[in-house]
Amino acid sequence: MQNSYEIEDDPLRANTASTVSEALAGCGIGTSNLRYVEVRSAGTSRFDDAAYLNYADGRSGVIVCSENYKHRDENPPNERLWASEVLWQSWVKVVNVQRTRPSDLQAIVRFRVVNRSTMQVIWRAAINSTCTREADHHHREYTELDQGYYAILGSINGASSMRILLDHKTEIGYRTVERVIVLGDKQLTLAVPEHRSFILVLSSRRALTHLDSPAGSGDNSALS
Repeated sequence: MQNSYEIEDDPLRANTASTVSEALAGCGIGTSNLRYVEVRSAGTSRFDDAAYLNYADGRSGVIVCSENYKHRDENPPNERLWASEVLWQSWVKVVNVQRTRPSDLQAIVRFRVVNRSTMQVIWRAAINSTCTREADHHHREYTELDQGYYAILGSINGASSMRILLDHKTEIGYRTVERVIVLGDKQLTLAVPEHRSFILVLSSRRALTHLDSPAGSGDNSALS
């Protein structure tokens, strides 16, 4: 599996980092050390679009799923990683570089969702569900009291993110989603399903135990 993918990571370009940081700042999430992680099938030209593109800031505890195109993954089906696992291992890659811990994860961001099914879910939640907080440009926050919370977590993109919490309890402990935040966007009107971004804000992690070790002390990633 280690040879099935090629990975490239580096500090995120300033203009993209600014766009992401500005979007997240509206809900109190600061990011100042974002790195990008591109993952492509082994042997694919680095000039071709990567199958997966994620951003992460280990110091802020934020991972951002930007692009997730399985049709670009040229590995045989039995050698492919789940998209959620690629996202997780992108996170581990960054925390190894930044000398933080995988268990510092605080939020999972799905940036400008393009999956049509999820777009429909977000749109219908805005129309039909209560929300805990609403702000400018259709910024909406959902909790367990709102149907939109369950609808978005059950969407294709939401469920993929939740899989990280299920598959990696050893590394991050028992975690739940406290809030689902659909970010406001002044360029969008909510008249139709749109490419909106949403955030899963996680509950506090448990106290450190022997299961937690500095990320740099070992490499538990299948991506290299």
